[in-house]
Amino acid sequence: MALNGVRVLEFQGIGPAPFATMVLADYGAEVIRIDRKPGVSRDVTSRGKKSVAVDVKDPAGKAAIRNMIKHSDVLIDPYRPGVMEKLGFGPDECAKINPRLVYARMVGFSPSSPYGKMAGHDLNYIAVSGVLDMIRSKTGEPTPPMNILGDFAGGGIMLVQGILLALLERASSGKGQVVKTDMVNGARYISSFPLLLAHPANTNGAIEWRQPPGNNTLDGGCPFYNVYKCRDGGYMTVGCLEPQFFAEFSRLISPFLQGDEEIEALDPRNQMNQDTWGQMRLALTRVFLANDRDEWARIFHGTDACALPVLTKDEVTQDQLGGAKYAEPVPEGSMLPPVPHPNLERTPANPPPAYTDPNEFYVPAGSGAEDVLQVFGNSLSSDDVKYIRQTNGTAKL
Repeated sequence: MALNGVRVLEFQGIGPAPFATMVLADYGAEVIRIDRKPGVSRDVTSRGKKSVAVDVKDPAGKAAIRNMIKHSDVLIDPYRPGVMEKLGFGPDECAKINPRLVYARMVGFSPSSPYGKMAGHDLNYIAVSGVLDMIRSKTGEPTPPMNILGDFAGGGIMLVQGILLALLERASSGKGQVVKTDMVNGARYISSFPLLLAHPANTNGAIEWRQPPGNNTLDGGCPFYNVYKCRDGGYMTVGCLEPQFFAEFSRLISPFLQGDEEIEALDPRNQMNQDTWGQMRLALTRVFLANDRDEWARIFHGTDACALPVLTKDEVTQDQLGGAKYAEPVPEGSMLPPVPHPNLERTPANPPPAYTDPNEFYVPAGSGAEDVLQVFGNSLSSDDVKYIRQTNGTAKL
């Protein structure tokens, strides 16, 4: 596997850091999660990891961790700024233990920002990044896009990218370095496209973002880049921006149009005439309500009209719509986590198994203590081994 031989120490956290280490584990890295104490863990992104419970404030626990750091490639710090330094495991201390260590830090706000010492969550981070202001409902309120944009795209994936870049550089320099990731700047970086389009100097024609939120091409202001409700309450997406795709969409929708105004509004020659967009939106709103979602899915399937159904999370793996299978099916009543992506042809990732019990997602804290001891082998002292077994309740083994 691509990351075979890479050993990662993850200090227990929530959200983006555990997601990042799940990605690393999916591609073959050996991820060891350091939990505070044995017991239940509710981290759904813990697959592929081993857990060992270590009290980071106990001198014996600190000694064991130092020996683990000495023989690891990556350390994940998921805490607020300064916490790891107080524990004695800041980047300077760890570099002395292992100069090749990639020290990866995940925070919400940049420590140098005015918010650096404040608590926060995904919604707060994207709020001060300038991105949430661009995601608004039709009535104008900023709309929380779940916790994907800050936590996992701007946070977890950016952390993975930084770690891989540092490992790649280490191959030539032989030196580790600190990877600093904060979710505010991460969210801004992945939002470069709309943020740059929103610049007053941008003159990119149809694709611009200078109007008030909800009135731009890609945020609901354009009738041929939008979502429409169907007769059965389902929804269809329309995204035919390019002229050739709009022409195909117009051809397939034309049998359902009524009256000269609707026909003229959907005429490909009028696609970029914004004076017709109001009538186009009214026409499409009426037309899509005339059929159920799955009927529309069949009409547009296999074409370049860029019109596809909004699928539920269950339909993606259990139904076929319009004659298309959108994902690998799973047995009724089971769950299939999203498969690792991207797909590496020669060294693919571990495919996640289907689950029938949600508890199978979790790796209990301390459950991999003996596996961890085996991983480090003679790298740990006899005192380390004794401490870990006692702390994790495996002394009898």
